[in-house]
Amino acid sequence: MNYLSHFYMDIDHPDPYFQFGTILPDLIRSVDRKLRIPKSLLLTTDGNDNIQQLSLGCNRHFEVDDLFHNSNFFREHTSQIKTLLYERNLQNPKLKTHLLAHVLLELMLDRLLIKLDITICDRFYVCLKKVEYDNLNILLNKISYYDHQLLCDYLDRFQQSQYLYSYEFNDKIIFALNRIFSRVGINDLLKGYEHDFLNFIEEVEVIIKKDFENMFTTLSKQIAKESPYLKTPH
Repeated sequence: MNYLSHFYMDIDHPDPYFQFGTILPDLIRSVDRKLRIPKSLLLTTDGNDNIQQLSLGCNRHFEVDDLFHNSNFFREHTSQIKTLLYERNLQNPKLKTHLLAHVLLELMLDRLLIKLDITICDRFYVCLKKVEYDNLNILLNKISYYDHQLLCDYLDRFQQSQYLYSYEFNDKIIFALNRIFSRVGINDLLKGYEHDFLNFIEEVEVIIKKDFENMFTTLSKQIAKESPYLKTPH
């Protein structure tokens, strides 16, 4: 899942540090792809509740991703998008088509959440402002050496740009795809067929829109069985 979808899964959680933790593993990879937050993050927090909540939020991230990537929704829609990419001749020889379908599906879920209720995105950015960088530094230094200033600068830009709002627009979805895959050395992912891909995005949205809300509800119920404090968003 992408940032907003992870946040949405715990949008009613009372602790912003927990909520921030649910997106931290992906944020870290955006800063430095070599840095990984381990699954089942269990740390001695020296009585610091903020660090504990960040750790629990990171664990939630992996829990949600595991459930999502093993869900019928993910398998079926990734397969549908992959098939359509071939049918529309929009695949890239440098990239596995399944991976492009995977990433596009996750971006489109964020887009649909924004279209469903723009305040979801509002609350996401409000949450980010409540987290002090020093607490992130304490947590991440327990895991691995990393460039603290690099992370802080990235988070500042991330909050200032608020680019998740732009996912409502097709060209910004293409921009996001190009940015994501440029990090792994694939530049100009959609060069030459951007116009066709704009129409393709609309086609994909129609397919996903039919049952994406049910998917979030189902995942929330699955997690709530093990974590009663999680409130189902619907």
